[in-house]
Amino acid sequence: MSRQRDYQLRHLEQGICQSCPTPVYPGYGLCFLHLMKQRTENRLRYQRTTGKQIHLAPILGLLKQVALMRRNP
Repeated sequence: MSRQRDYQLRHLEQGICQSCPTPVYPGYGLCFLHLMKQRTENRLRYQRTTGKQIHLAPILGLLKQVALMRRNP
Protein backbone atom coordinates (compact mmCIF):
# COMPACT_ATOMS: atom_id res chain seq x y z
CA MET A 1 0.00 0.00 0.00
CA SER A 2 1.29 3.46 -0.81
CA ARG A 3 2.28 5.88 1.93
CA GLN A 4 -0.42 8.33 0.94
CA ARG A 5 -3.18 5.71 1.11
CA ASP A 6 -1.83 4.41 4.43
CA TYR A 7 -1.89 8.00 5.78
CA GLN A 8 -5.48 8.50 4.58
CA LEU A 9 -6.69 5.24 6.10
CA ARG A 10 -5.02 6.02 9.43
CA HIS A 11 -6.73 9.43 9.51
CA LEU A 12 -10.07 7.89 8.54
CA GLU A 13 -9.86 5.36 11.38
CA GLN A 14 -9.10 8.14 13.88
CA GLY A 15 -11.91 10.40 12.61
CA ILE A 16 -9.54 13.06 11.29
CA CYS A 17 -9.71 14.83 7.92
CA GLN A 18 -7.59 13.27 5.17
CA SER A 19 -5.99 16.65 4.39
CA CYS A 20 -5.57 18.27 7.82
CA PRO A 21 -5.75 17.43 11.55
CA THR A 22 -9.37 18.64 11.92
CA PRO A 23 -12.23 16.31 12.95
CA VAL A 24 -14.24 14.99 10.00
CA TYR A 25 -17.67 16.22 8.96
CA PRO A 26 -20.24 13.52 9.90
CA GLY A 27 -20.60 10.94 7.12
CA TYR A 28 -17.59 12.12 5.10
CA GLY A 29 -13.83 11.57 5.27
CA LEU A 30 -13.10 15.30 5.12
CA CYS A 31 -13.55 18.30 7.41
CA PHE A 32 -16.17 20.91 6.49
CA LEU A 33 -13.63 23.23 4.85
CA HIS A 34 -12.11 20.56 2.60
CA LEU A 35 -15.55 19.16 1.79
CA MET A 36 -16.73 22.59 0.59
CA LYS A 37 -13.47 23.08 -1.30
CA GLN A 38 -13.90 19.72 -3.05
CA ARG A 39 -17.52 20.51 -3.94
CA THR A 40 -16.51 23.90 -5.35
CA GLU A 41 -13.76 22.33 -7.47
CA ASN A 42 -16.22 19.72 -8.76
CA ARG A 43 -18.77 22.40 -9.64
CA LEU A 44 -16.14 24.43 -11.49
CA ARG A 45 -15.01 21.33 -13.39
CA TYR A 46 -18.64 20.58 -14.31
CA GLN A 47 -19.13 24.16 -15.42
CA ARG A 48 -16.04 24.02 -17.66
CA THR A 49 -16.99 20.72 -19.29
CA THR A 50 -20.69 21.45 -19.88
CA GLY A 51 -20.61 25.21 -20.39
CA LYS A 52 -23.51 25.69 -17.96
CA GLN A 53 -23.41 28.60 -15.52
CA ILE A 54 -23.37 27.62 -11.82
CA HIS A 55 -23.79 30.07 -8.97
CA LEU A 56 -20.91 29.69 -6.50
CA ALA A 57 -21.57 32.71 -4.28
CA PRO A 58 -23.19 30.73 -1.41
CA ILE A 59 -20.37 28.18 -1.30
CA LEU A 60 -17.60 30.79 -1.47
CA GLY A 61 -19.32 32.71 1.35
CA LEU A 62 -19.32 29.57 3.50
CA LEU A 63 -15.63 28.98 2.80
CA LYS A 64 -14.81 32.52 3.94
CA GLN A 65 -16.83 32.06 7.14
CA VAL A 66 -15.07 28.78 7.96
CA ALA A 67 -11.66 30.35 7.32
CA LEU A 68 -12.51 33.22 9.68
CA MET A 69 -13.76 30.79 12.34
CA ARG A 70 -10.49 28.87 12.18
CA ARG A 71 -8.44 32.04 12.63
CA ASN A 72 -10.53 33.32 15.56
CA PRO A 73 -11.61 30.29 17.65
